[in-house]
Amino acid sequence: MRLKVGQPVESTSPLLLVDGGLPVGRHVFRLEVVGARERRSRPTEFVVDIVESVPERPITRFPGPIRPIV
Repeated sequence: MRLKVGQPVESTSPLLLVDGGLPVGRHVFRLEVVGARERRSRPTEFVVDIVESVPERPITRFPGPIRPIV
């Protein structure tokens, strides 16, 4: 999946595989979860620093448990 600045990504999976394409530098991601009853979590932001291009496709996992909103 290619990320585009300012465009939300919707997924039902707790994991997100990000394809290459982010330029070297600092990127801020915002995570907001919407539950089955359309209740939204508080947004959480985290920073990812891309330091060099890597030919492989690494998988980044969100650091912590993901709890459903009920």
